[in-house]
Amino acid sequence: MTKKVRPDAFCGLLDPSAGMGTRWGRALEGIALFSALGIALLVVLQILDVQLGDWGVLWTVQVVLLTAAVVLLLFGTARLRCSGRTLLLVGMLVSLLLRLTFLLAVNTPPNSDFYVLNQASWMLAQGDLSWTEQVYFQNWGYQIPFVAYQALVLKLIPSNWALKALNLAFMVGSNFLIYKLGRLFVSENAAASAAALYAVYPGAIHMVSVLTNQHIGLFFLLLGLWLLLSRLTWPRMLLAGICLAAANLMRPEEAVVWAAILCCGVCVLVRWPAKERAKRMALGLALALAVYVLAQAAAGLALRVSGIAPHGIGNNVPEWKFVVGLDAENEYGDYTMENAHVLTIENDAERERETWRVIRQSFRDCENVPGFFLSKVRAMWAWDESFHWSMGHLKRNAQPVPGVTVDMLMSGMLLVERGVYLGLWGLLAAAAVLLFRRPERREKGIALVSAAVICAFFCVYLLIEVQPRYRYSVIPFLVVLSGGVVQRFLALGGFSRSKKEKR
Repeated sequence: MTKKVRPDAFCGLLDPSAGMGTRWGRALEGIALFSALGIALLVVLQILDVQLGDWGVLWTVQVVLLTAAVVLLLFGTARLRCSGRTLLLVGMLVSLLLRLTFLLAVNTPPNSDFYVLNQASWMLAQGDLSWTEQVYFQNWGYQIPFVAYQALVLKLIPSNWALKALNLAFMVGSNFLIYKLGRLFVSENAAASAAALYAVYPGAIHMVSVLTNQHIGLFFLLLGLWLLLSRLTWPRMLLAGICLAAANLMRPEEAVVWAAILCCGVCVLVRWPAKERAKRMALGLALALAVYVLAQAAAGLALRVSGIAPHGIGNNVPEWKFVVGLDAENEYGDYTMENAHVLTIENDAERERETWRVIRQSFRDCENVPGFFLSKVRAMWAWDESFHWSMGHLKRNAQPVPGVTVDMLMSGMLLVERGVYLGLWGLLAAAAVLLFRRPERREKGIALVSAAVICAFFCVYLLIEVQPRYRYSVIPFLVVLSGGVVQRFLALGGFSRSKKEKR
C-alpha cells in the first residue's frame, strides 16, 4: 500500500500557498518590497555622492564601469555551460583560496575591542577569571560567550592562528550557506553565481584575519535561517532555534532578524489565512523561538554558575548604543566618548533618565535633524569598507605579497569593493521591482525575509551607533536577492535549463 504524502510535507515555514492570495496580504508584502526599493535607491545615490565628493569624477566613473562589469560577469557566470554544482565548487575554491591567501599574507594583531576579547580568552584558557571584574565585561556581558568559545579553542590549540583558521572555515561555510539560501527560490546556476560574487567581495575577504565575532555569528545565523525556511519539520525547527541562539550568543543581532521573520509570518498569514496553514506556521515559529530563548537562558545560567559571567551575559548598559547613535551633535552617529558619564551611572532608572536627557538636548541643539539621519545613512551604508581593521597595522610601503605594496593592495581592494558593493544595492532595487511585479514568484519566503532583514537593519542603525563593518551581516542578504535578478535574466534569455535544474 502506497503511503499517502501530505501536500505540504516538503513546504518551508513561510512558503506561499497556491494562487495570488488576499489583496491585503499582497499589499503588506508590497510595502516591504517598496521599502527595500526606496532604501536601495537612497543608498545607491549616497554611494555615488560619497565617491564624487571624496574621490572625484574619474574615480566615480571607474567605480560605475566596474559595477557594470561586475553585473555582466555575474550574468555571464550564470550562463556558463556547466552544471550549477560545478560552478558552486569553483566558487567555493575561489572563496577559500582568496581568504587563505589574505590570511597568510596579512597577520593582523588583535586591536580595539578584539584585543580585550582576545586577552580575556587567553586568561580564561589558563583558568584566570580576574578579567570578569573589568568594567568592560560588567557593562557588556554579551561578549562573554564569545570569550568562552575562543578560550575553549585556545585551550585545545594555544595559538591565535587556530582562531583564524576557524574564521576561515566559518567564512567559507557562510559562502556555501548563501548558495543554499539562494537555492530555495532560484536555479542552481543563479544561486551559485551569486555565491561566487560573495566569494570575491573584498569587504568580506579582508576580515578573515581579524579576530572578530562576526564570522561565527554570521555562519550560525545563515545556518539557522536555512533550517528554519527550507522545510517545516519539527527537528529542523528545533535545530534552527539552537543555531540562531548560538549566533546570538556569539554576536547579539538576532532580535532584528526575528523581528523581520515574524513580520514576514504576518504577511504570509494575511495573504493566505488558511486555518491549517496558520496553525503549522505558528507552531513552527513557536518551537524555534522557544528553543532559541531557552538555549540562551541555559547558556547564560551555565556561564554564571561557572563563575565566567558573574554579572550575566546581557547588555547591562543598553542605553549606551542609543546615546552614541542619537547624538545629533556627533555628525555621523559613530563611536564617541562624548557622553561617557552615562556609563558611570549604576542605578538603572537614573541612567535611563540621563540617557533621554542627553538625547533630547542633542536634538534641541541640532539645526538639521533630517540631515543628521541622512549623514548616519551615509556613514553606515555608503562609506567604503574599513580596511584599517585588517591592514591598519601595516606600513603603506610594506609588501605583504612580493611586488605588491600595502598601498597598492588597499587601492585595488577598495576599487573592487566599491564596484561590487554598488552593484549589490542596484541588484536589490531590481529584485524588489521583480518581486513586486510577480507576487506568485515569491517562493520559499527567503526573498521576502531577505528584504525584511535588510529593512530591519537599516531602521535599527538609524537609532544606534554605526560603523561600516556592522553591515557584514547584511551583505549576504543582498547577495541572496541578487540571485533572483540573475534568474530572471536567464529566463528572459532562454538560458534556464529546467530539466537539469528543477526549482
